[in-house]
Amino acid sequence: MIEKEISKSKLGVLLKALSKKEYNSFIKYLDSPLFNKKKEFHEAAKFLFKFHPSFENKDLSKELLKKHLNKSTKKLNNINSLMNGLLRHGEEFLVHNHVSESQGLKDLILLSEFNNRSIKKGFENHVKSSDHRIEKISVQSFDQILNSFLIEHEIDVAFSKDQSLPFDQAIISKTTQLDVFFFYCKLKTYCEIISRSQFLKVKYPTDNFEKTLEWLKNFPELIKNPSIKIYFGLVQLLKNFENDEIYSKYIITLKEEYNNFNKDECINLFQTVSNHCIRRINNGSSHYLKELFNIYEFQAEKDLLVKEGFLHDRTIKNIIEVAIRAEKYQWAENFLVQHIDFVDKDQKEMIYNYNFANINFGMNNLKTAKKHLVFVNIKDPFYQLSYRILLIKIYYSINDFEALSSTISNFKAFFNREKNISEIQKAIFSNLLFFIHKLVLLKEKKNHLETKKFSIKKEELKAQINSENKIADRGWLLNEFEKV
Repeated sequence: MIEKEISKSKLGVLLKALSKKEYNSFIKYLDSPLFNKKKEFHEAAKFLFKFHPSFENKDLSKELLKKHLNKSTKKLNNINSLMNGLLRHGEEFLVHNHVSESQGLKDLILLSEFNNRSIKKGFENHVKSSDHRIEKISVQSFDQILNSFLIEHEIDVAFSKDQSLPFDQAIISKTTQLDVFFFYCKLKTYCEIISRSQFLKVKYPTDNFEKTLEWLKNFPELIKNPSIKIYFGLVQLLKNFENDEIYSKYIITLKEEYNNFNKDECINLFQTVSNHCIRRINNGSSHYLKELFNIYEFQAEKDLLVKEGFLHDRTIKNIIEVAIRAEKYQWAENFLVQHIDFVDKDQKEMIYNYNFANINFGMNNLKTAKKHLVFVNIKDPFYQLSYRILLIKIYYSINDFEALSSTISNFKAFFNREKNISEIQKAIFSNLLFFIHKLVLLKEKKNHLETKKFSIKKEELKAQINSENKIADRGWLLNEFEKV
């Protein structure tokens, strides 16, 4: 298709990766004669901004872009050449943007330039100012730790060239910072290895990491470094999966230190702890549902969910489902209202209606839940799954078995044609449908069987439900079972 010429091109892929704010900065970047001397690149970027972020508008094509530029700038002979040039500018902008947003990298580059050009006074003054900035950061990210080491290295190089500089201890500072960088990287990587091995069921060699842990224990001052402390604690948590005391200590530390983190790093750490809670819940430790809700509540309160003005709709859905299970209905509704504006605006209304319906279903407001589901038509297959299951549970709850049967048939047809759903997901939802059907039959038999025979049938079904490992919404199913 014509529109794919731009949306699937290297230029289109790069421009799609820019946020609205970044794209506006890119346009200003191209407007500067320092970075760009050809008006057509600036004009092309402005024109394409109309189609950001998808660039899949049916009217968009290379021919349309060429036609616009021929009117506004000069006649173009080769539109592909212009797109390649704009791509190169986009790549240069990413580098420029990265440097401008990293104070540590700017400090490093400036010190290197002062050093290479033997600007002694400027070097000394900037060392003082960069040291002051670093001291303000309690917990450093990977980039900050690396830049700190490279800055110490640059200072030591300067002292080697000119020993009149007041940096005779730079080699010690460089060694200490190298130790911090080494242990930080080893601990963080070990956390990732443990998490992956648990999630992917793959065994990775860890002997070297265990030796590093033992070695680190000989350096208590290093363990006190906040950047190392937080990952040292996380390794202990991930290794001791069922130790509630280690979890409690770690979550207290994380909540105390969160404000000292880079936001991205902080979000990732809370995500790892959330995953730990989910695994504990799935392994039968139901009290971790409260812990998981407390984590989400804390993140929402401290603005640790929204990133660059965006929150994924699935994150909203997952958090609300946890709140529903924890029976925090009012909190769930408030959270939805406060965060709905951060999702994709094209899906905003339907995302709101689905989650509002789910909250009301949890409160047993079945009419309200059903009413709001009418307005849901989400293309995302995972939301489709949840929407259809919620509708099935509503029909079951109001004893509308005719509508239930029809919805289950539609659900099975959706399963057969949807290729983005894994076989495991198909299995767990198929088993849910199977047992819902069994519950309907059990309900119908209740008035026709003797009490003793009915009790036997009921216990047989309960045993089947409990013995099935692959099943969605087991909690809801067992709750409905007890009502029969």
